[in-house]
Amino acid sequence: MTTYRLSAAVDCGSETGTFSFVTFGPGPIQADLMFSRAADETRPDQTDLRNITLSWEISGKFDAKGNVAGTFFLKRLSFDANGTHSDCASRPTAWQAKLGA
Repeated sequence: MTTYRLSAAVDCGSETGTFSFVTFGPGPIQADLMFSRAADETRPDQTDLRNITLSWEISGKFDAKGNVAGTFFLKRLSFDANGTHSDCASRPTAWQAKLGA
């Protein structure tokens, strides 16, 4: 796997929201059909968000029919918005998908 479209409900202390992003990189599928990937990243500034850094991990397992299920965890999200610094996190989230869908 090389492309990940990820989204998580985040708790930033005084506010909650959803953070979504796309990232690329190797997540080889092992012989037992499992995969995992973790990263610490700096993201490009967006219109309202600056100095975006995040730490995340994803894991999953395919079955013989092309179904996949696993867990995504956005361990840390930090950014500056409107002169305020925020540190956020999510809870591990179960997910499922179908290969090629």
